[in-house]
Amino acid sequence: MAGFDATESLTPFRDDRGNGYGAILFDATRLRQADADWFVPAYWGEQARPVDSGGRG
Repeated sequence: MAGFDATESLTPFRDDRGNGYGAILFDATRLRQADADWFVPAYWGEQARPVDSGGRG
């Protein structure tokens, strides 16, 4: 079992429809707060860059 690193933080998350639940795990030394909107492609607009692979699963 992996331990929880003191530099890691969890942001609770629930979608707009009230479905699902969970948390976004992020490195608190790199950013102050994670935002669920980062996972919505439209959020990034012109800054979005396609990738060949990666993501969940």
